[in-house]
Amino acid sequence: MKLDTVDLAILRILQEDSRSSILDIAKATGVSRPTVKARIERLKQAGVVKKFTVAIDRDAILENILLIVRMKAEDLEEVASALRRMEEVLEVYEIMGERNLACKAAVRNMGEVKVLMERIGRLPVRDLESSIVLRTYKEEYETRIGPEIGISMDCEYCGKRIHGDPVKFTLHNQEHYFCCNTCLKGFRRRLELAAKAGK
Repeated sequence: MKLDTVDLAILRILQEDSRSSILDIAKATGVSRPTVKARIERLKQAGVVKKFTVAIDRDAILENILLIVRMKAEDLEEVASALRRMEEVLEVYEIMGERNLACKAAVRNMGEVKVLMERIGRLPVRDLESSIVLRTYKEEYETRIGPEIGISMDCEYCGKRIHGDPVKFTLHNQEHYFCCNTCLKGFRRRLELAAKAGK
């Protein structure tokens, strides 16, 4: 799905606070409430927005042990499906390297570490390895979004598809993306002319 700057602005607001009202998003993005509502619905239907949720700091409410478990899975889909069904498992990833599957899990004590590792060990896996997380230095709950990480967008000035790193310009807390500095200059010139005409 191709996103524009309004879509990106809406997504960033919702990532910051998924309870933001349609009115607040409309004010922040400078578009109408029906437009915001239609955009959010389109993003949901396209699968860009999977769900609205709450990010919980587990350390604030739980005493637990966080584990990173890596393994070589003979059947990736079968093992990943089994891991997803385990209540202790928080995330499952296919990874590169000798071990091709990893998961993050949270348990209450060392006894539960042993039980979980035994359950995972009964799956069709080998080279099972686990590490206990001692300290979390950074944990983000949202995905960075924008054309600089591969989202397909068109230049706001000339309309051509942006290839490579975009030229970014922030105006009134909203980011705008261009394919080159020439288009950015043209966009700024257009703003200046519009401002003069409005006087």
